[in-house]
Amino acid sequence: MSDPRIDLTIGLVGDDHVLSLFNIQTDDDLKRKFQMVSPAEWKDIFRIRVKNYGVVGDTTQELLKKIKGGFIETIGSLDYTLVLTGTNDVVLGVPMDRIVQNLRDILCTITERKVTPIFCTLLPISRDDHSQTIADINSMMTIFCAKEHFKVFDLNLAFNNGEDALDKFYDIGDGIHLTQDGIMLLADTLLLRLREIIAEEFEEFQSRLVSQ
Repeated sequence: MSDPRIDLTIGLVGDDHVLSLFNIQTDDDLKRKFQMVSPAEWKDIFRIRVKNYGVVGDTTQELLKKIKGGFIETIGSLDYTLVLTGTNDVVLGVPMDRIVQNLRDILCTITERKVTPIFCTLLPISRDDHSQTIADINSMMTIFCAKEHFKVFDLNLAFNNGEDALDKFYDIGDGIHLTQDGIMLLADTLLLRLREIIAEEFEEFQSRLVSQ
């Protein structure tokens, strides 16, 4: 007898912040964590897989190049793609308009493959010369995503100390990278937001079935 459950495959793409999730948690760990924060009845509805595609030092330009190349076939096999990238660009001094355009192109390219992208706002950096840049990028991208009806997760809010800097509790000391507590919070918040999005879409799907 075939498994009646719905397959759901979730991919995480981005830079060091995404890769760090894999350093302390395997894909199976992330899957189990997602199942723990999901409604109990989902185990009879969904068969869930979580894949981490984070790359250390990755920039928006590098990720865009990969997605427009062979990596798009991997992306195309997913149902949801969490996109968390851009911090390295800011640190490297990439012009803000180029970062924003790359992020837009990444989301649009993913959408072309009938995959739901979820844009994660850039995390705060505890360096005065970057704080405004990150705030401006997040603002422009949030407006763009609202216009294009892309899902957004304001990840910056979870790590912001209220002054557009990385909360010291989650800062390893360089103002950019997260402590282990920060990485665990990152995983928890990402998966909780993803659960909310899936629940919303599943409810809409059921409503459409009833109305037919």
